[in-house]
Amino acid sequence: MAHEVIISYSSHDKLQADAICNRLEAQGIRCWIAPRDVPAGTEYADSIVQAIEKAEVLVLVYSSHADESTQVRREVERAVNEGTKIMPVRIEDAEMSKSFEYYVGSIHWLDAITPPLEKHIDKLAHDLKALLANSGPRPAVAPPVATATPDAELGVAPTHSEPTQSTPPPTRRETQAPEVTAQDGKGRRPLILGGAAVLLAAVVGGYMVLSPDSVVVPAVEGRMEPEARQSLEDLNLEVVVRQVESDQPGGRAIRTEPAAGEQAERNGQVTLFISGMVTIPRLQGLQLEGARDTLQQLSLPVSSQVASQSLAVEVEYEPSQEDAGLVLRSEPSAGARVLLGDNVILYVSEDKVTVPDVLGTPESEAEAAITAAALRAEIVRDWQPGSELGTVFRTDPASATDVSRDSPVTLFVAGRGGWVYLDNDRLVADQIVPMTTGRNLRDAPNTDSTVLGQVNAGTSVRVLGPPVAGWVRVVIN
Repeated sequence: MAHEVIISYSSHDKLQADAICNRLEAQGIRCWIAPRDVPAGTEYADSIVQAIEKAEVLVLVYSSHADESTQVRREVERAVNEGTKIMPVRIEDAEMSKSFEYYVGSIHWLDAITPPLEKHIDKLAHDLKALLANSGPRPAVAPPVATATPDAELGVAPTHSEPTQSTPPPTRRETQAPEVTAQDGKGRRPLILGGAAVLLAAVVGGYMVLSPDSVVVPAVEGRMEPEARQSLEDLNLEVVVRQVESDQPGGRAIRTEPAAGEQAERNGQVTLFISGMVTIPRLQGLQLEGARDTLQQLSLPVSSQVASQSLAVEVEYEPSQEDAGLVLRSEPSAGARVLLGDNVILYVSEDKVTVPDVLGTPESEAEAAITAAALRAEIVRDWQPGSELGTVFRTDPASATDVSRDSPVTLFVAGRGGWVYLDNDRLVADQIVPMTTGRNLRDAPNTDSTVLGQVNAGTSVRVLGPPVAGWVRVVIN
């Protein structure tokens, strides 16, 4: 389908140029825009030249980036030489260079600086329709001269019926690069430099035809997440955020899927990949809880989808001359960049606690007291003559001893036991022995000692020490 309008823009302004193209086409104005309409396998520069030759109007998306773009300047120059009408749309309050003023300084401008952009595009569409409806055969136009030239002589029409502004946009001093020309069958013509454009086409995806049910995914790389998300949602795309490792600062857009320049279904889903990196602060010298809070508060200036994630904190205690509970160092160290959700180990000076006195207390109460003191209780049942069954008769370490937090404390709990004659000198401490026959439990290793009870056949006992002339001290397991 032949086009009526070609859109000239800097790659930095692709988002605005795509918005202009999409909205004009939605109102029935056929547009040509690179890289979408560059046919696959054709020379990029030749395609642009041909598109300018066939277009009735060139819409110039003007900004500081466009002003600095050699390619945009040459496209405007070519349009003037071909007699193509020019409609500049200024999206930024930028000073105009002398080289741009030479071609479009006297043309009426459509200012689209103040949001919303859509309102200005609708005005542009209205003016374009009026211009296209009244356009006749394209006049032959000589190259522009340095003196001020009326719009009609340049083949450039104002964008609407309002009076042409009396003063051109502000200018700045600039040295214009010499024109590069090439020879063809029609004589000398400007040569549009195509290297950067070819690169842009490769980055954005090359040739693409946009279906009515699709939109072009805008380039959002490098933007902060809220801005990038809004650009996608403005096209009625559903945005799913995924944080990834990256060299980029935390919270910035890395890429999208589908990629920038590719098609996505209207109301379809686009994945926005965000740099989820945060920097580990200096934690040395902080109290443990203060360091924990500092790490938990690390977040990115992004949506709740990413900011809700936090670093996982592990704690390792080490002997140190520092006060107990101080952070000695972190791993990764201060200044390192990590992905939210990663583990951070805090090495903390040992926090000494005192073993509580639990002698004579029941097993369950003693275990609770040890746990409350930030220690780990380990239960060992032993036979201790004179001790009440089920109570603690000894601890290791002993009561009132200072130990590191989370250290183990062995609680020796009195159990049923005594001396039993097994006639086996090869038994060792902690060995479990099943009783093959019933035996008496005595308070001493001889037959004249007091009987404390019996251990039945089939019951297992634990050996508490080496045999003495066939006698073994045991506790019922």
